[in-house]
Amino acid sequence: MRPLGIPTVSDRIAQQIVKVLMKRHYLYIFLVLFLIFGCHKPTSGQLQNGDIIFQTSRSSQSAAIQIATHSKYSHMGIIFIKEEKPYVYEAARTVQYTPLKQWIDRGIRKHYVIKRLRNSDKVMTAQAVEKLRTVAEKLREKPYDLTFEWSDDRIYCSELVWKIYDRGIGIQVGKVKKLHDFDLSNDVVKNKMKERYGDQIPLDETVISPGDMFSSKLLKTVLEE
Repeated sequence: MRPLGIPTVSDRIAQQIVKVLMKRHYLYIFLVLFLIFGCHKPTSGQLQNGDIIFQTSRSSQSAAIQIATHSKYSHMGIIFIKEEKPYVYEAARTVQYTPLKQWIDRGIRKHYVIKRLRNSDKVMTAQAVEKLRTVAEKLREKPYDLTFEWSDDRIYCSELVWKIYDRGIGIQVGKVKKLHDFDLSNDVVKNKMKERYGDQIPLDETVISPGDMFSSKLLKTVLEE
């Protein structure tokens, strides 16, 4: 017999056994949950050729683009799988392939959204993907276009993806506009335009923005982090 509440040696041994078993149990649960919800980096198995990825750039022009287009997103690219690894084909300093993780790490807070054609299961055949790749290769190593002109001499990010889709499979993702259609009233935008154009602002220049492609009804969100 012993007073209630005072553990014996056997009680303490039993408590330690239960403690160890519970720790193992919860560790197992934690690991399972981590594997399900903790690994957010997309893999080539989750992605498809032709997926479109968006981010908020850290570039000096990002704020001006966001304000002028009323969009959170200021940079984008198109995903191609090469040797079972995902790459973002983008217009940076030049038109180039960038490993997906490296591309994501460049964005603010590493936030990104990946979108796909709503009818991709019907449209994105092997032949269609090959057409996209063919158009993309023709624009490879083109220099970045700081003045957003609608020519192939230099290319900016949304122009690159738009033209690949349009010329490759005849799909226009997002509505093209004229430069004067954007919100050019903010001082941040005005200063950036002054820097790029001086007093000769080409207000009638054809432009496609990341924001207009992001909001296209042809696309659906497949991944966001």
